[in-house]
Amino acid sequence: MFRNKVALGSQIGFFTSVLILITNFFLRSYFVKVYGADLTGYYLLVVQLMGVLNLAELGISTALTYILFKPLHRKENSELRQLYFIIKKIYHFIALGILVIGLLFFLLLNSIVNASISPENLYITWGVFVISTSLSYLYSAQSVILTADQNVYLVKLITGLTRSLAYILQIFLMICGVSFWIVCAIELLSNVIQLILFNKLTLKKYPQLVKLDITDTINKENIISVKSKIKREIKYTFVHKIAGVVVFNTDYLIISVFLGITVITSFSSYMMLIQALAFLISAIASPLGAYIGAKLYSDSKEKVIRIISLYNSLFFMLGIFCAYMFYISSSTFVSLWMGKEIVLSQQLVLLLSVNCFVLIARISFDVAKVGLGYMSDIEL
Repeated sequence: MFRNKVALGSQIGFFTSVLILITNFFLRSYFVKVYGADLTGYYLLVVQLMGVLNLAELGISTALTYILFKPLHRKENSELRQLYFIIKKIYHFIALGILVIGLLFFLLLNSIVNASISPENLYITWGVFVISTSLSYLYSAQSVILTADQNVYLVKLITGLTRSLAYILQIFLMICGVSFWIVCAIELLSNVIQLILFNKLTLKKYPQLVKLDITDTINKENIISVKSKIKREIKYTFVHKIAGVVVFNTDYLIISVFLGITVITSFSSYMMLIQALAFLISAIASPLGAYIGAKLYSDSKEKVIRIISLYNSLFFMLGIFCAYMFYISSSTFVSLWMGKEIVLSQQLVLLLSVNCFVLIARISFDVAKVGLGYMSDIEL
């Protein structure tokens, strides 16, 4: 059963990832054609800065997924209900925190954005993305329990289809000549739809969780114990979360401040290819985390180690192959897609190829850490 769900999750993840990549490819092309390099760069900057705001999440999704493995595997409904109740409260608090922090960022936009953009496009677009990001945490608890229960294929299906449809709608609106900020507002609509779908799906698959709204049925001592467990896991994952934000969500910000947002369009064209490769492979590999986590409770430690070692070797070889293919073909592809004027030198492409290798080779390590809940390599 574990392997069947892993295989299904990989297949659905691959399908939705390809769909997102294709629609995003056309979306990026239309953004440049319709709105120009400045607004395209600003759009990409805002999307990446949402990752910085996500730091308020403290890296708890990984920890909470790991914590839910045990009650789900052992069918301990009482503990599962208590955990889910607390998780919902935590995510609602995070949603509020992101909303407040995002609104405070309004004061910094003029300093961050090194370009001439109308106040309407500058501020309304930012506000729409902040609200959309905050809203996404209102269904994070549902996503976590589905993932921990090895139903990540359902999460991928909902998020993948809604995002792809949102991209298609955005392209249609751009063709119709709709304003930039209205096109960006489709992100908000996408998250509203996901909220509705995740709520309905979770209630259908886990009807016993409805009882969580009755707070007096929950043992107070158990709540304290569960909160302590979550805090311990957050302590371990928080540094990993900060590291992820610094590594993956600051390059556009640095480029915008020192070089201007127009340069982001050129740089992001290459990064999109790397991210596409990592995205596809991560989508296929993500169900392995739940698989490894379940194996931890059903098989010996030695067998789990052999499984992880096999995955590490496979992803290392895959990273070498992808990095080489990126080095020899990326400039040609970017030239045909966006034009020769934004093609980078081969020295820079070589550095990006190394980045490509690291991103892909590390996927197996990240998946294993999620599955085993091993975030304590950082001491706080």
